[in-house]
Amino acid sequence: PVIDSLARDAELAPRSRNQAATWVEITVLANGQSGWVSAGAEYVHCTVVMAALPLGLIPPPPVAPPTSTPIAAPPTSTPIPVQPTSTQIPVQPTNPPPPPAPAPAPASPATIVFYADQTVLPSGGCTVLHWHVENVQELYIDGNETTGHIDQQVCPVGTQTFTLRILHRDGHWEERTVTIEMTPP
Repeated sequence: PVIDSLARDAELAPRSRNQAATWVEITVLANGQSGWVSAGAEYVHCTVVMAALPLGLIPPPPVAPPTSTPIAAPPTSTPIPVQPTSTQIPVQPTNPPPPPAPAPAPASPATIVFYADQTVLPSGGCTVLHWHVENVQELYIDGNETTGHIDQQVCPVGTQTFTLRILHRDGHWEERTVTIEMTPP
């Protein structure tokens, strides 16, 4: 259920969130009440990243109880007096759950460019390695974590292979290599 109001500075334990992380399911630590509240910064201050919470199951809005349908009595020769009656059905105010979040945009494909200005050098020579990588989870050059847009000068002492190791957002690894060959003096 949606929680209509809370005491100011009430301590809450976040349990889950909707897809867009605009609503959060909480438990009030003081009384154990649980339900959904807006995750807006003007309402809730949270020390965890909302998007890191697990997705919660948003309950459907409550359904009003069915009403009885009067059934007509079969006709008789003697009229039967009918007393007017009224039936009151209790109706509880409801706040609809938040609307479903729009489907997330498809992830952009990874962009990976890795090359050297020169791949054959005279002994003692230098060249520049370039890597321009976007939309990946992690990136390593020769085992060292790096960022996605680097131009790095290298001066190998002999033929050397440089390895760019990429962890894609879907969890699979990919390697790209560039070999710089040294020619004898």
